[in-house]
Amino acid sequence: MKNLFKDNLQQLRGQKTISPFFSTCWNYKVFKQLAQTSEKTEVLKSLEAFAQESISDSPLELGEAELIIKKDQEINYNLLKSEQEYSELVNLNFSGLLQDYFVRFKQSEIKIVFVTDEYENDSDNTGLALFFNEQVEILFERMVTAMGVTSSEYVIFAFDDQTDEKTYHSLLAYWNPQIIITLGATATKKILGKEERLKNIHGQIEDISLVSDSKKLSLKAMPLFSPKLLISAPNMKKIAWEDMQKAMKIIN
Repeated sequence: MKNLFKDNLQQLRGQKTISPFFSTCWNYKVFKQLAQTSEKTEVLKSLEAFAQESISDSPLELGEAELIIKKDQEINYNLLKSEQEYSELVNLNFSGLLQDYFVRFKQSEIKIVFVTDEYENDSDNTGLALFFNEQVEILFERMVTAMGVTSSEYVIFAFDDQTDEKTYHSLLAYWNPQIIITLGATATKKILGKEERLKNIHGQIEDISLVSDSKKLSLKAMPLFSPKLLISAPNMKKIAWEDMQKAMKIIN
């Protein structure tokens, strides 16, 4: 079966049709395009069979699409009452390229906040390269595009040892996104505050509460497999796409 997959993949690489979202054929728009000829349809069927075989062999379990888990834990933050206070917090706690990245976002525009596990080590990185290497960055951009979100409608960050977690919580409250998507086990633990294997809770939409002295804010959060993991385990992309569609129902 794997040899058949490789042969079919080579055929696909020779086709003119390229997915605007993902480098592998798990995008439904690509499925429709490939179905235009019987030869392409046969290639597609074999790829789908391989994907199903890979997934059925995996211990991963899909979460319920409408599952909402209420949490008792509350996260404390400092209320930022204006764009000026937001800029002051960013300038005080961040420097250089990371400061430049955060300060450009406007409160009313943010639909999604992505929280990843760590920053990249290269101090010269800008934009998404602050968080991902080049290969992972390309996949992440395709994922975001597939969700119908523009670059001004999402923010990404990672918790770090040099910055107080309450600072990030304050940023989250200021951005007030429609959903927080955690990318990886470390980020999920930081946001949800509990020790659980990602394979057991991915795709489950949870309620979290951000609490200040004068205001309580309820946000939704969903764990998603990191694009770093999807690069090394491409058979999990189908599951990730199903999880992404759950988030899309919220932002749309």
